[in-house]
Amino acid sequence: HAADFPLRAVGYLSHKKKAPSAEPFYELVGMDVFRTERRVDRIFERVEFPKDLPKVPHAEVPALLVFNLQFPGGPQSIVPDGDGPGASVVLYFRISNQTLDLLHRRAHHEQLAGGDEEASHVAPALNLLAEWCQRAPEDPKFRGRFKCMGFIEEIEKYGIPPIAASYNGKPVLIKKTGTLYRGDNFIEMDVNIHRFTYLCRISLIA
Repeated sequence: HAADFPLRAVGYLSHKKKAPSAEPFYELVGMDVFRTERRVDRIFERVEFPKDLPKVPHAEVPALLVFNLQFPGGPQSIVPDGDGPGASVVLYFRISNQTLDLLHRRAHHEQLAGGDEEASHVAPALNLLAEWCQRAPEDPKFRGRFKCMGFIEEIEKYGIPPIAASYNGKPVLIKKTGTLYRGDNFIEMDVNIHRFTYLCRISLIA
């Protein structure tokens, strides 16, 4: 659940406090796994996306976010080569009805969520999402603000090395390993895990 993830609260730079996440702006609606001989980019050219995506009342915010996580396979060298056999794990996220409602309110210049506590928590995050969607395709530095955060419950059951397990639930910035594509009502982010550090790679594919 989104609330399980502690995120930086408004004013974090001054008070250093985190707070539970609000409800997610997008919902996971599908997942594909493809074995590949080489890294496969631009999944949107190979998979047919849904045709019934909603119209979003914001020019930059897409109805569909696609994440193509390119995992390496087999023995790993200490120095990454950036390509090779492995698998693409593709996640499809559709914008939620709640997010559409918030964007409609924003578009009509209404006071977001009535000015209550939810509004103060959601509004900055929604503004940041819109700004990222607008600037990230053309601005590599701004695109590099994108973070991934994974969490494995009862991680001790899976024999993951303690040094790797210590990063469970910690955010990871996707900078040079991320490539972004914008299309008709979607954004795809390809994450080249082949280029991650040796420790990250062997931990993720263990």
